[in-house]
Amino acid sequence: RRCRTRQPADFAPEDYATLARHFPEWDMATGHGDQLSTRLQTAYSWLTARKEAVPLVIVGHCTCGCDRTGEFFGAYYMQFQGWNFTRAMRYDEGVPLRHISYGAQVPVQWYCGWLFSQDPVKYHQLTDCRNCKPFRCHH
Repeated sequence: RRCRTRQPADFAPEDYATLARHFPEWDMATGHGDQLSTRLQTAYSWLTARKEAVPLVIVGHCTCGCDRTGEFFGAYYMQFQGWNFTRAMRYDEGVPLRHISYGAQVPVQWYCGWLFSQDPVKYHQLTDCRNCKPFRCHH
């Protein structure tokens, strides 16, 4: 079945599982991907490598204004804070008080699926990756 969407919910479960397992590869291969797995590991290492007693605050902002900040931090909350996709998106949308762009939401859904595929026990909370409701399900 051909799919003309990037929405994980539109793929058959077995196709979704296969694509999610390889998310970092195709996220970086297109030249347009946001390289979430690499950038999140870098940010996390900045936070955890510090020995100073003074807390480190990392502030992120997307220079194009297209919600990549929400994409990055949504993925961060799932991987390092133990949040599920729904909680991460609700929090992300609570900051600007609007839906984040569809183009930023969908990579978070795929990243969610990739995390779950890597370690279903550690990321047991990530069973809602394909749930686009109450968020955007299409452009």
